[in-house]
Amino acid sequence: MLVFFAVGDHGMNHRRKRRSRDAHVVPPSSGGSVVAHVLALSDELAGQLPPLALLCSELGISERTLRNAFHTETGMAPTRFLRLRRLHLVRAALLAADREAPSVSAVATRYGFQDGGRMAAAYRALFDEYPSTTLARRSSQLLR
Repeated sequence: MLVFFAVGDHGMNHRRKRRSRDAHVVPPSSGGSVVAHVLALSDELAGQLPPLALLCSELGISERTLRNAFHTETGMAPTRFLRLRRLHLVRAALLAADREAPSVSAVATRYGFQDGGRMAAAYRALFDEYPSTTLARRSSQLLR
């Protein structure tokens, strides 16, 4: 719906088209929460961190709507939430590794981390241990 309004400028009126304020607050067409849809898209991308513009385009929403939905539902920005989720996915993969465990680097790459050092630092800050420690602990449990 387009709304016309007049703007006063030194006695001159200009007519401008303006989208309704609620026009950008359209949830994804298939129903459900925006965060749930983003998680589904993230799962399709195997945990990779897609650009916000891609997420917005896929969902047909503005970046502001995406950010507001994440702040409302999770209390954090979408990139932070998705980064933490990927770290949890890395941890789950390391804990589920069998005797022929992949390297930490392979697991990190699978979940979209390009810089192993930064991923390891973020992992340690979150879980209070390095990912290699998690993998080594899991491997030692399998040898028992």
